[in-house]
Amino acid sequence: MSIRYFAFVFCLAGFGFSHAQTQEDFDDAGKRILSMVTDSAVTQIVHYIRKPQYFELVDRQPISDYQKTLLKEKLNDDYSKDHSVMENALAGLRASYAIERKEGATFEYYETLNEPLRNSTDTYAVKTNYIYRNGKVQTIVSFEYELAWLGDHFALISEIRESF
Repeated sequence: MSIRYFAFVFCLAGFGFSHAQTQEDFDDAGKRILSMVTDSAVTQIVHYIRKPQYFELVDRQPISDYQKTLLKEKLNDDYSKDHSVMENALAGLRASYAIERKEGATFEYYETLNEPLRNSTDTYAVKTNYIYRNGKVQTIVSFEYELAWLGDHFALISEIRESF
């Protein structure tokens, strides 16, 4: 048996572990994002995309090889800064929601909406809506962020922003 045969079988086996993203996957990611921000546990449930994953994502985009090279160079240069922006935004939201939680607020998942990013593959603008309750106040609040589909799970590719 040739090495090509083993490589082919390996590739086929790898495809078995990935699946197309479903609304259920988006709902699960949205619930995890809500939990990351509002729960008292410190764990980050939806991780920021790692550099090698980001480069693989770039390779799947419908752009020229030259554009892919430029984008990878930019990502390589900006990765640490972008990751820090996401971490700082998350820390700020978590601190704000810790105060809200102490004041009796509750946060109930409502829905997650998504839209593919323009001219892109496996990247999405996502909006998770939840019901905020505190005393007599009840309103729908949203978290907006971008996700990349990595074959079997999502990874963050932006900071999480709150909108009312």
